[in-house]
Amino acid sequence: MKAILWKKYLNIKKNKVKTLLFLLMPIVYFILNTIKEININTTIAYFPFICTLLSNLCNWSLEDLVYTEVILTSKINIKSIWKANHLFIAIAGYCYSLTVLFIAVITSSILYNNVHGISVLAVLMCFFFVLADIAILANSTVHYSDFSKLKQIYSSIFGIASIALPTLFLFKTQYFAVNPLYFSGIVGGSIILLYVANLIVNTTNNESLIINMQKLQIGYINSVILE
Repeated sequence: MKAILWKKYLNIKKNKVKTLLFLLMPIVYFILNTIKEININTTIAYFPFICTLLSNLCNWSLEDLVYTEVILTSKINIKSIWKANHLFIAIAGYCYSLTVLFIAVITSSILYNNVHGISVLAVLMCFFFVLADIAILANSTVHYSDFSKLKQIYSSIFGIASIALPTLFLFKTQYFAVNPLYFSGIVGGSIILLYVANLIVNTTNNESLIINMQKLQIGYINSVILE
């Protein structure tokens, strides 16, 4: 697990463009929140959750598709790779987004003296919604387990959601309420989704991964030849 996480870290570090996007996106997104005059409690509750989903765009790499050799030549299993991938993205994105939010809120409180308007529920939602990030990212990467067509279709639904939700938040903020019902519903739903993702990944094996990877490689080679 540590080796996989270290590899993910190196992939981000060597790609300066992606690293820059990773650092700038939460800042830009907070500015957009301010321009749209989104309520401070709504921003606090959902900002790290939304920005972590956006950070997934900066962590995808073609190297993620090449797991077959790693699995065959080491003791690393499919599930470990899958876990390391979505946990790294979720935790790294969440921690950085939370840091940006903290600095922005403190600065805003000093400038506009609005710290008293922050609710405890919004803060709780902010911290607990990391579960939602992990759940969505876990389900959006279940296809890494064997790259079957069915899993690719399933994971693409959550991949689209990770892009659609940040846009929806800016333009349809009324759907992102700060109340106990949303809090319990999202946390409960996240736990269920994590359970489902684990069930899906547990049904895979190395043979299926190798076969489907070969199909993808053949398809890629054929497309290059046609071009």
